Amino acid sequence: SAGNDVAGYFQNNHTVYNEPLPSIFFNYRQGDGTVYRAALWQSYTRPSLYQLGSGSEISISDGVTTITRGNPDLKSIKATNFDISGQWSNNNGGYASVAGFFKHLSHYIYDAGGEQADSSTTGQGTVLYQTPENGGNARVYGVELDTHQKFKFLPDPFDGLGVGFNATRQNTHVNLGTPGFGNEEMQSAPKFMANAEVFYEKNGFSLNLSYHYTSAWLAN
Repeated sequence: SAGNDVAGYFQNNHTVYNEPLPSIFFNYRQGDGTVYRAALWQSYTRPSLYQLGSGSEISISDGVTTITRGNPDLKSIKATNFDISGQWSNNNGGYASVAGFFKHLSHYIYDAGGEQADSSTTGQGTVLYQTPENGGNARVYGVELDTHQKFKFLPDPFDGLGVGFNATRQNTHVNLGTPGFGNEEMQSAPKFMANAEVFYEKNGFSLNLSYHYTSAWLAN
């Protein structure tokens, strides 16, 4: 406050994630045009580097010093995934498929980028520490439809025309591990998404007109 520089300092921390990722995949083909698939596998996403080891930020208000910093003890977000689907193809360059999916996540983290992520404040007296924390469990489930058809049966040159469409409907539920926030929507996960396209492909030439729709989603 008197014009003197406030000395900074260096810090370091260390985090290691060793996660087993078992998986089982099953494919069954019934003739040339039908295939059924099922999959069960584990995956994980580590917290961002900002959340794990960001530099300390110090603020003072009404005589209370708050130190905001990363948390190298954050757990990775673990997921158990299950998919089941069927796909049916025809001899004219077309197919249709339907799929169901379910995902269970543990140690969920909101704001998985450059934010504090369910931050908690600890400390006593006039010095408080604010660090990101893991939340509770989450689940995602839904269904996806996909179809694609090329009009090979049309006379030349229209046999290069085709259409495609896919849509996804999903539901998300998140427990933040905080009282009163046990059934929230997942961040950046819209309930409905769809794509439609009209295309032309022939003799190495392709032209595509597409439309994309996404319903509202939780940003912050």
